[in-house]
Amino acid sequence: RLDNKIPINFEISGDLDGKQIVPLIMITFLENAFKHGVSNNSKNAFVNISLKVNGDKFEYVVVNNKIQSKNEIAKSGIGLQNVRRRLDLSYPNNYELKIVEDEHTYKVTLTLSL
Repeated sequence: RLDNKIPINFEISGDLDGKQIVPLIMITFLENAFKHGVSNNSKNAFVNISLKVNGDKFEYVVVNNKIQSKNEIAKSGIGLQNVRRRLDLSYPNNYELKIVEDEHTYKVTLTLSL
C-alpha cells in the first residue's frame, strides 16, 4: 500500500547469536507505526526501527511520525494492553516499556532482560 517514497530505516547492532525472545512480542509496535503514522499523503512520513543487544539486555525501538488528522478515530489501545499483558507473563519484572509521544512523533522503547 506504500510507494518507495516512505523512508523505513532498520538497524541491528550487537551479538544476536543465540538470543531468543517470545514470538511476535514486537509486532504490535511495528503495526501501530504503520497504522497510525504512515500515509502516502504525508510528506514527512517515516518509520525507524532498531534492535540492539548488549550482553543480556535487548532493546527494541520504533519511532514514527504521527499523521495529523482533524477527524482522528478513537483509539482502543487493545493491542498495547495485550502486549503489556504478554510482557507481564513472559518477562515479569524483567522488562521496561516506554512510550513517548509528542506533537509530531511517537516512540516506543522496549527493553528486555534476556
